[in-house]
Amino acid sequence: MSRSIAGIALVVLLGCSSQRAPAPEKTPVAASIPAVASVVVTVAESLPADRQDRFRRVDGQSRLARAIEAELAHAGKLDRQSGRVLELQVTRYRLRSGATTFWFGVMAGADVLDVQATVRNESQVLKQYTTGAGTTGAFAGLDQVSRFEKLATAVSKRVVQQL
Repeated sequence: MSRSIAGIALVVLLGCSSQRAPAPEKTPVAASIPAVASVVVTVAESLPADRQDRFRRVDGQSRLARAIEAELAHAGKLDRQSGRVLELQVTRYRLRSGATTFWFGVMAGADVLDVQATVRNESQVLKQYTTGAGTTGAFAGLDQVSRFEKLATAVSKRVVQQL
């Protein structure tokens, strides 16, 4: 008899203590941005002066803006009437010289372009994230502008995918 009472007590205790903990709440995913009207590209002041100068020499601002707009149009996310602006700030940039890539190839490191993307509707921030791209010695034969455009295209695809 004491075994049956112990068994019943055990079942009751297990039944009471086996209550499930509440499921953790899922972090809400930022809403997808349907479309933006324009793209503004700036360079972070924290970027070293020589990198800012190299960015200017390849006309980085307008080339990156055009690449982003082309990718937005391709994805059907460019609507000049939407009122939303996609602001890109270049936070990290490195573009190897042609001689460095020719002589040292992969050993010369990588070309890098990282951006912080912010989508605004007037003063309201709708979405903000960072992304970027890099290439190594594989593009050693290309000139700087061509290598920059490859970086800009890769970054554009990543920016638009995250909208």
